[in-house]
This record gives sequence, structure tokens and C-alpha cells, in this order.
Amino acid sequence: MAMGDANAGVPRGKVFHGARAYLVIDGATIGYCQGVSGQESVEQQPVDVLDNLEVEEFVPVGYTVTGTIRFVRIVGRSLKEAGIFTPVGNLLTAGDLTMVIKDRPEDEAIYTFEGVKCTTLGFDASKRAIGIENVSFVAKRMRDESGLV
Repeated sequence: MAMGDANAGVPRGKVFHGARAYLVIDGATIGYCQGVSGQESVEQQPVDVLDNLEVEEFVPVGYTVTGTIRFVRIVGRSLKEAGIFTPVGNLLTAGDLTMVIKDRPEDEAIYTFEGVKCTTLGFDASKRAIGIENVSFVAKRMRDESGLV
């Protein structure tokens, strides 16, 4: 019996990867971004009932989106001043950001994060290494290239 080709029908050259990805925040392309990651989570609460050792069903009770961005630290270019990370004095009045990860060849949005608020800003500097800033964020929703949440 001949084995079928598991990759039949998958178009070549359409693999999304870091060398083609770039980051846009509120319409502005962000330079020297080393990496970005995101995660969607749906909290499922078990429904336990009397006289049944197994869970009867799971009910979705929450949806969260989190992620991180790694930037090359450029002296004189503050992430706070750029509006990516909100200064403490503006926390109560700051608006949401929209962040899009795009694929360069087609300029196509692969992931869109809406309602973004940054939660942590950290940095790493060491001998023989480029200085890096890390930003963690939460978002109201994350869409993939289909536009679905």
C-alpha cells in the first residue's frame, strides 16, 4: 500500500517566520523588535454534579490574551515616550493600543491584538550582548488572519 503525501496541498513558501515578520503598534511600524509572542486562553469551569465522579461538562467562564515583546534598546528612544509603555502618571487616563504582527511579502496581518495594555517593562544588559527591553501586555482580544477571535 502506497503512503500518501501528508503535505499534499500545502503551498510552499507560505511559512510565517521571524525573518518576514514585523510589528505595527497604533499604525506605526516598530523598528528593532527582536520577538513577539502572544497567547489566548479560555478558562473552562467544570460542572460537577452529585452522584457522578466525572465532570458533567465544562463551561467557558473567561477569555484572556497575554503576550510579550522584545525590543533592542536604543539610547534616547524611550518606550514610555513612544507610548508603548504607559508612564505611571498617565495610567488612569491611558487609552488602549492596537498591535499587529504582519507578514512582509504580502503585508498581511497575521495576528491583531486589540485593546492592548502593557503590564510590565523590564530590561537586560550584559557584557558582549545587545541591551534588550521586554514588555508584557494584556489585550481584550486576538484575531488571526481570518479576522476571527
